[in-house]
Amino acid sequence: MRLKKALEEQGREAKGKILPNFYPDSITTAAKRIFRKCGLEDVRFHDARHTYVTHIQILAGASPVEAMARSGHSEIDMLIHYSHPASKVIYEDRLPYMDQSDF
Repeated sequence: MRLKKALEEQGREAKGKILPNFYPDSITTAAKRIFRKCGLEDVRFHDARHTYVTHIQILAGASPVEAMARSGHSEIDMLIHYSHPASKVIYEDRLPYMDQSDF
């Protein structure tokens, strides 16, 4: 945003890509590196999807239809696969930062 503003102040048009090209593996690799630095070597990037879908239902009170819209699921079966709101023990509870008393 600062670059865009600076260009506009110079009377120039900001055009072109803001972000560099990336590959999905780049995101996964970056996430693994961050997880390792946080001491979470056994966490997969994909686990975040389970956590997100579960939390928007439990903490935000999203309905299944709202959760599907947010997570990009087109079928209820996949939403059920990724969410665990009815369970007292959530898949991600094995993570040290997930304190069940907060729920």
